[in-house]
Amino acid sequence: MRNLYGLLPAWLLLAAMLAAGQVQDKAKEKEAEPADAESHLHYPFITDAENRIIQDYYRIGSGHLPPGVAKKGDVPVPLAKQLHRAGVIPAGLDKKLDKLPDDLDRKLVPVPSGYLRRICGMTVLLILEKTSLVVDTIEIVRQ
Repeated sequence: MRNLYGLLPAWLLLAAMLAAGQVQDKAKEKEAEPADAESHLHYPFITDAENRIIQDYYRIGSGHLPPGVAKKGDVPVPLAKQLHRAGVIPAGLDKKLDKLPDDLDRKLVPVPSGYLRRICGMTVLLILEKTSLVVDTIEIVRQ
């Protein structure tokens, strides 16, 4: 029994060393992951300045009406449910999205490669083109 207690510190030391090795291995694996694995944390967004420009453009009395509202009035229900951050625009419904008017788009900072700025009803969307992921949205407030 005494020998067993004498070995206890050695077993604890061995267990601690193995645990430390596993932690180091996990840290190395995390370092080895490609940069794309964390790229979703660095999406662009619609800035406050861009929001003001868009709101001013569509302000009542400006003579501008969002194209989706001018054409149809309401947004299709399946699409409306996807018009939020982290929503994904279903295939086929992306054709219901309109480009921003050229004169408005020129006033805004260009979006990075691979992203699209679209409008649907009273919502402006920033979309990751490859996956149709909605990265950011703003609601147009007509005042």
